[in-house]
Amino acid sequence: MQRVGVVGPESSGKTTLVRQLGVVLRRRGVPVAVVDEYARDYYAAGSGHRYEPGDAADIAAVARGQRQAEDEAAARLGVGVLICDTTPLSCRIWAEEATGTVPTEVADADDPSRYALHLVTSPDLPWSADPLRVTPDPEARVRILRRHLDLLRGAGVPLVVISGQDTSERLGKSLSAVQTLVGRTGAVTP
Repeated sequence: MQRVGVVGPESSGKTTLVRQLGVVLRRRGVPVAVVDEYARDYYAAGSGHRYEPGDAADIAAVARGQRQAEDEAAARLGVGVLICDTTPLSCRIWAEEATGTVPTEVADADDPSRYALHLVTSPDLPWSADPLRVTPDPEARVRILRRHLDLLRGAGVPLVVISGQDTSERLGKSLSAVQTLVGRTGAVTP
């Protein structure tokens, strides 16, 4: 099973890309599972958790929940590719941004080597407001992108930067990277 982490700053197209990848890969016969961003479920209405961007306990809970959701999906029989919408790496970066520190539990959950590939989405898409987004500042979004890249490169793991405002080009570049990863022959195109 190959695990692909899709990471990047807020409002950089991660969820859209993950959903598109899942649809196209399934259509092409690739046994794929998609893991949604755990933070969305964690803060869902009625969950009892109120979104506070700098709450270290919540950041740790989200990192733990993201990793557990990924592990549960990876344990399913027949999954060849696991596409993860965000990873604990983003929790690590968010903890650094919001609190200036990384809780031990967040650092422990973050292991970029668990992923065969990281697709890093660039914030060159227009900002889309959302109750769980707090950094519309373009400079902050670029800083967070750089932090993702620095940590992934420092870990020595494979990554591909996905940029541009054309979603079909983003999808094509992502499919090409995943195709290379799984070693399939022939073009995997949208």
